Amino acid sequence: MAEPMLHVLSGGAAKALVQDASRKVGFAVQPVFGAVGAVGDRFAAGEACDVLILTDAIVAELTQRGQLVAGSARPLGEVHVAVAVPAGAALPDIGTAASLRASLLASPAVYVPDLQRSTAGSHLRRQFEALGIADALAERLHSFANGEAAMAAMLKDGIEGAIGCTQNTEILATPGLAMVGPLPAGLGLATVYTAAIATRADSPALAAAFIAAMTDADGATQRAAHGFVALPEHAA
Repeated sequence: MAEPMLHVLSGGAAKALVQDASRKVGFAVQPVFGAVGAVGDRFAAGEACDVLILTDAIVAELTQRGQLVAGSARPLGEVHVAVAVPAGAALPDIGTAASLRASLLASPAVYVPDLQRSTAGSHLRRQFEALGIADALAERLHSFANGEAAMAAMLKDGIEGAIGCTQNTEILATPGLAMVGPLPAGLGLATVYTAAIATRADSPALAAAFIAAMTDADGATQRAAHGFVALPEHAA
């Protein structure tokens, strides 16, 4: 009999946590990562899925629809949209909305995740519009399917003065980057990511064990190191 394979569909923000849990459990895990919108589409299309990891709001909606097992959802923590530059580069001033605006306008290249389908990208698009710089940035924006790809491309391209914007978890997971900080007050976005068991899961017991491995108290320090802030009611 073939060894059971746990299928995980996950937003890119949780990639490091999924990889950590995969090393902890004693069974095979097949993860697929991507922008939240793209992962949601794959789930809706019926792709094999035991564990789904998306934003808390989407997980709640899918649970109400009966597509995720009621009571199985467990929050992983809160992540923030942040700014990064290649390690060793001068850190831009992003302390206020005005200074962030000026820093973005001064940059020759701004790297972002998908501005329509990713959580961070959609938020950034709205903030660029709110700051009145969407048109000015249009020719300098480098958009990729997800934040991980955007940050890797920024490092590869090596453009002096480039700025990257995505979720802090994806910045921390990319060697060679320096975290500048979260977006300033009034422009930031905090998103809770949650894991739940799909009602169509082939291995619901393994799915529950995997989620437990991702969210147990022993892993609190590691989750924090990956950029996940514990929710007050779940803080260790």
